[in-house]
Amino acid sequence: MKKINFLLFILFFFSFLSIVDAETVRYYEKPDGKSRNMKFLKVLVNGIPVEMIFDTGASGIVLTKETYKKIGSPFILGQGKNHTAGGVVPAYFFKLFSVKLGSIEARNIIASTHDGLEVNILGADFFKHFNYFVNEREKAITFTTDNSFNNPFPGDDFKTVISGPNSSLKYRVRDKEQ
Repeated sequence: MKKINFLLFILFFFSFLSIVDAETVRYYEKPDGKSRNMKFLKVLVNGIPVEMIFDTGASGIVLTKETYKKIGSPFILGQGKNHTAGGVVPAYFFKLFSVKLGSIEARNIIASTHDGLEVNILGADFFKHFNYFVNEREKAITFTTDNSFNNPFPGDDFKTVISGPNSSLKYRVRDKEQ
Protein backbone atom coordinates (compact mmCIF):
# COMPACT_ATOMS: atom_id res chain seq x y z
CA MET A 1 0.00 0.00 0.00
CA LYS A 2 2.86 2.39 0.80
CA LYS A 3 4.39 1.70 -2.61
CA ILE A 4 1.12 2.51 -4.36
CA ASN A 5 0.71 5.76 -2.40
CA PHE A 6 4.31 6.69 -3.20
CA LEU A 7 3.79 5.97 -6.92
CA LEU A 8 0.57 8.00 -6.96
CA PHE A 9 2.41 10.89 -5.27
CA ILE A 10 5.21 10.73 -7.85
CA LEU A 11 2.72 10.64 -10.75
CA PHE A 12 0.79 13.58 -9.29
CA PHE A 13 4.01 15.55 -8.71
CA PHE A 14 5.24 15.10 -12.26
CA SER A 15 1.82 15.80 -13.78
CA PHE A 16 1.77 19.06 -11.81
CA LEU A 17 5.14 20.06 -13.26
CA SER A 18 3.85 19.55 -16.77
CA ILE A 19 1.17 22.20 -16.15
CA VAL A 20 3.81 24.96 -15.97
CA ASP A 21 3.65 27.04 -19.15
CA ALA A 22 7.11 26.95 -20.71
CA GLU A 23 8.66 26.75 -24.13
CA THR A 24 12.27 26.00 -24.99
CA VAL A 25 13.57 27.02 -28.40
CA ARG A 26 16.99 26.44 -29.90
CA TYR A 27 18.96 29.28 -31.38
CA TYR A 28 21.92 29.18 -33.71
CA GLU A 29 24.93 31.36 -34.36
CA LYS A 30 26.62 32.26 -37.60
CA PRO A 31 30.39 31.87 -38.02
CA ASP A 32 30.67 34.92 -40.28
CA GLY A 33 32.53 37.22 -37.86
CA LYS A 34 30.09 40.14 -38.07
CA SER A 35 27.31 38.19 -36.31
CA ARG A 36 29.33 37.40 -33.17
CA ASN A 37 27.23 36.72 -30.08
CA MET A 38 23.95 37.05 -32.02
CA LYS A 39 21.30 34.44 -31.29
CA PHE A 40 19.37 33.63 -34.47
CA LEU A 41 15.88 32.17 -34.28
CA LYS A 42 13.37 30.89 -36.82
CA VAL A 43 10.15 32.84 -36.27
CA LEU A 44 6.84 32.80 -38.14
CA VAL A 45 5.73 36.36 -38.94
CA ASN A 46 2.20 36.46 -40.34
CA GLY A 47 2.73 32.77 -41.14
CA ILE A 48 5.96 33.38 -43.13
CA PRO A 49 9.25 31.86 -41.87
CA VAL A 50 11.66 34.65 -40.94
CA GLU A 51 15.16 34.60 -39.47
CA MET A 52 15.43 37.00 -36.52
CA ILE A 53 17.93 37.79 -33.82
CA PHE A 54 16.92 37.56 -30.17
CA ASP A 55 17.89 41.05 -28.97
CA THR A 56 17.50 41.78 -25.26
CA GLY A 57 18.55 45.38 -25.86
CA ALA A 58 15.84 46.12 -28.42
CA SER A 59 12.46 47.33 -27.27
CA GLY A 60 10.53 46.38 -30.40
CA ILE A 61 10.22 44.09 -33.36
CA VAL A 62 12.04 45.54 -36.36
CA LEU A 63 12.01 44.00 -39.83
CA THR A 64 14.29 44.66 -42.77
CA LYS A 65 12.70 46.25 -45.84
CA GLU A 66 13.08 42.90 -47.66
CA THR A 67 11.25 41.01 -44.92
CA TYR A 68 8.54 43.68 -44.77
CA LYS A 69 7.88 43.04 -48.47
CA LYS A 70 8.16 39.23 -48.02
CA ILE A 71 5.34 39.21 -45.42
CA GLY A 72 3.03 41.16 -47.71
CA SER A 73 3.84 44.83 -46.94
CA PRO A 74 1.33 45.38 -44.10
CA PHE A 75 -0.52 48.71 -43.99
CA ILE A 76 1.68 51.50 -42.59
CA LEU A 77 0.09 52.95 -39.44
CA GLY A 78 2.43 55.89 -39.25
CA GLN A 79 5.95 57.22 -39.34
CA GLY A 80 8.17 57.78 -36.32
CA LYS A 81 11.69 57.17 -35.08
CA ASN A 82 13.67 54.15 -33.97
CA HIS A 83 16.48 54.58 -31.48
CA THR A 84 19.28 52.27 -32.62
CA ALA A 85 22.84 51.65 -31.52
CA GLY A 86 23.89 53.87 -34.42
CA GLY A 87 21.53 56.73 -33.55
CA VAL A 88 17.99 57.80 -34.25
CA VAL A 89 16.55 56.80 -37.64
CA PRO A 90 13.18 57.47 -39.33
CA ALA A 91 10.94 54.39 -39.21
CA TYR A 92 7.57 53.15 -40.45
CA PHE A 93 5.23 51.37 -38.05
CA PHE A 94 2.71 48.65 -38.88
CA LYS A 95 0.71 45.90 -37.17
CA LEU A 96 1.62 42.24 -37.47
CA PHE A 97 -1.26 39.77 -37.29
CA SER A 98 0.93 37.08 -35.72
CA VAL A 99 4.47 36.53 -34.47
CA LYS A 100 5.13 32.92 -33.48
CA LEU A 101 8.22 31.39 -31.86
CA GLY A 102 7.82 27.69 -31.18
CA SER A 103 4.36 27.44 -29.64
CA ILE A 104 4.41 31.01 -28.27
CA GLU A 105 2.30 33.32 -30.36
CA ALA A 106 1.68 37.08 -30.08
CA ARG A 107 -1.16 38.58 -32.08
CA ASN A 108 -1.78 42.14 -33.23
CA ILE A 109 1.67 43.40 -32.30
CA ILE A 110 3.24 46.62 -33.57
CA ALA A 111 6.51 46.39 -35.51
CA SER A 112 8.61 48.76 -37.57
CA THR A 113 11.00 48.91 -40.47
CA HIS A 114 13.69 51.38 -41.45
CA ASP A 115 16.41 51.82 -44.05
CA GLY A 116 19.82 50.29 -43.49
CA LEU A 117 18.71 47.39 -41.28
CA GLU A 118 20.57 44.16 -42.13
CA VAL A 119 18.88 41.68 -39.74
CA ASN A 120 15.37 41.24 -38.37
CA ILE A 121 15.13 41.95 -34.65
CA LEU A 122 12.93 40.18 -32.11
CA GLY A 123 12.87 42.63 -29.21
CA ALA A 124 11.11 43.03 -25.88
CA ASP A 125 7.68 43.77 -27.34
CA PHE A 126 7.52 40.03 -28.01
CA PHE A 127 9.17 38.52 -24.92
CA LYS A 128 8.63 41.12 -22.18
CA HIS A 129 5.67 39.16 -20.80
CA PHE A 130 7.83 36.14 -20.05
CA ASN A 131 10.68 35.14 -17.86
CA TYR A 132 13.42 33.85 -20.09
CA PHE A 133 16.53 31.82 -19.45
CA VAL A 134 19.40 31.58 -21.90
CA ASN A 135 21.52 28.43 -21.83
CA GLU A 136 24.69 29.18 -23.77
CA ARG A 137 25.99 25.60 -23.66
CA GLU A 138 22.79 24.06 -25.04
CA LYS A 139 22.09 27.03 -27.34
CA ALA A 140 18.57 27.21 -25.95
CA ILE A 141 16.23 29.87 -24.63
CA THR A 142 13.42 28.85 -22.30
CA PHE A 143 10.44 31.16 -21.94
CA THR A 144 8.04 30.71 -19.05
CA THR A 145 5.04 32.49 -17.58
CA ASP A 146 5.64 30.88 -14.19
CA ASN A 147 7.90 32.58 -11.63
CA SER A 148 8.75 29.24 -10.00
CA PHE A 149 10.61 28.02 -13.08
CA ASN A 150 12.55 24.78 -12.70
CA ASN A 151 15.92 24.85 -14.43
CA PRO A 152 15.81 22.27 -17.28
CA PHE A 153 19.62 22.27 -17.42
CA PRO A 154 20.79 21.77 -13.81
CA GLY A 155 24.23 23.13 -13.05
CA ASP A 156 24.15 25.78 -15.76
CA ASP A 157 24.11 29.51 -15.20
CA PHE A 158 21.24 31.42 -16.74
CA LYS A 159 20.65 35.04 -17.60
CA THR A 160 17.30 35.76 -15.99
CA VAL A 161 14.96 38.62 -16.74
CA ILE A 162 11.73 38.97 -14.81
CA SER A 163 8.77 39.79 -17.00
CA GLY A 164 7.19 43.23 -16.89
CA PRO A 165 3.60 44.21 -16.11
CA ASN A 166 0.76 42.73 -18.12
CA SER A 167 -0.32 44.48 -21.29
CA SER A 168 -3.19 44.24 -23.72
CA LEU A 169 -1.20 41.97 -26.04
CA LYS A 170 -2.52 38.42 -26.13
CA TYR A 171 0.09 35.71 -25.56
CA ARG A 172 -0.49 31.99 -25.44
CA VAL A 173 1.78 29.12 -24.68
CA ARG A 174 0.34 25.90 -26.06
CA ASP A 175 1.39 22.31 -25.65
CA LYS A 176 3.50 21.01 -28.53
CA GLU A 177 0.94 18.25 -29.19
CA GLN A 178 -1.79 20.74 -30.15
